[in-house]
Amino acid sequence: MGECNKKFFSIIKWTSSFFLLSVAPLSSYALNMADVKPFSVALGTTPNKYPKMNIERELLRFNRCYAHLVRSVVPENNIYIPLIKKRAINGTEACLHLFESSKLDESGQVSKTADGKYSKEAKAILKTMNDFHRSWFPVYNYTTAVPIGECFSKANYSLYNNGEMALHITNALFNKNVPYSSIVTNRESFEAIRDDRSNGNMSITMASTTQVVAPNKVSFTPKYMPTGDIVGTRPLAPEVFPDSYDFRSSAGGGILGTVPYLILNSGRNNFETIDGGTRQHRRWSQNVFSNLFCRDIPVVRSSDAVVKVQSSSNLPFRKGISCMQCHSSIDPMAQVQRNRILKYSNGCEAGSFSYILNENITKPQESLEQIENDKDFYLRPPKGHFYFRTYNGNLLNQEVEGLDGLGDYMATVDDLYICAAKRYFQFFTGIDVPMFDSGDFQAPKLSSKQSQYRRMVIDMGLDLKKNQNLEMLMNKIISSQAYINPGIGED
Repeated sequence: MGECNKKFFSIIKWTSSFFLLSVAPLSSYALNMADVKPFSVALGTTPNKYPKMNIERELLRFNRCYAHLVRSVVPENNIYIPLIKKRAINGTEACLHLFESSKLDESGQVSKTADGKYSKEAKAILKTMNDFHRSWFPVYNYTTAVPIGECFSKANYSLYNNGEMALHITNALFNKNVPYSSIVTNRESFEAIRDDRSNGNMSITMASTTQVVAPNKVSFTPKYMPTGDIVGTRPLAPEVFPDSYDFRSSAGGGILGTVPYLILNSGRNNFETIDGGTRQHRRWSQNVFSNLFCRDIPVVRSSDAVVKVQSSSNLPFRKGISCMQCHSSIDPMAQVQRNRILKYSNGCEAGSFSYILNENITKPQESLEQIENDKDFYLRPPKGHFYFRTYNGNLLNQEVEGLDGLGDYMATVDDLYICAAKRYFQFFTGIDVPMFDSGDFQAPKLSSKQSQYRRMVIDMGLDLKKNQNLEMLMNKIISSQAYINPGIGED
């Protein structure tokens, strides 16, 4: 079993969520979905449609796919096996038709069988892919991520879904009307419709919690996130303090603005304001590169950092090239989150929890790109920069404003899609393809086979950028020789 699959099957089976609703209109950077032709596969019944097909190979392909998606062996009464043996369909068609059967219905839920219960296969596939997407985001522990520690971790887990980021990707996979770019352009948050843990005899709805103390010391009773097996989706309802402040809805920018993502990745102390120098949400921007671009910092070359060095700065890291090779990318990106402050509701008293306060903009924009220490920085417009070397060595230096502006620009960058192709390729084949700036003299040296895999993944990623369809990406991988012979690859 490939290393990626080992990691995946060892993932803690958190309760997960999924969203299958239309997103808000996208910016000018986003794809026009009218230009996208939905992917579908017809279940053939004509015997010997593929007269030269190797039956054993295609049975292997389907069995492997079934195990990936359902996490079980193919049952004896499976309808696709006889069709493959008759050469009426191939293994890829059987696999993708199986996947099609897991799509949600008009009510936003997985299909039900004749006895009114949810389809076990459909539920399993939905959970498998959402669990896979959750593995992209290894920071999930509120207890260690939030400085104040365990005294309010229980309430954090109840009030926020720490896997919400994955739902944006799951949404793009299971809904043909949603482009992959939505993972950084969606303006909404969402939650799962969940099935009761007692074999689906009843659905769990959002239940009220015990009283929680708000920052103004007024008691209120917020709703917990639902628990159980994921069976469908619905919009995440706002949750407000008694003063009407919504503490759970997304700030925009798809994954970038989900409240759990910033709580888990802020890296700042509670009540700290951002000053543009020492205090920034650097852990957040660093993990954006890692989670969504498959690149660890530094993501620019040392020669790119030279122009950012300030020898007269009072900040030690601004004076050195090696430090600025990282800070020149993560600091300006973090500036788009400057207006957000990590807080907790009532110290370590019972019922306290974390939340993100969005400060109003009351000060004018700063004039300098790099700020030393500005006490009003968090009150200024959230201008930042995306500074990044792409997979083929191009330097991107784009000014952006706010999470929506950053997400809209990210949706135009090839590496966002290549990273998705890399992760899907590794999940289905077990082959880990490194992503890096190929023009950097420090870039790793690859064997001819590794170079071949890298070219395959890059081509798949560029295709994903064009068609915006994760199902088509799955089709390419499952159809490949690398899928049934991971150690051999393409002929």
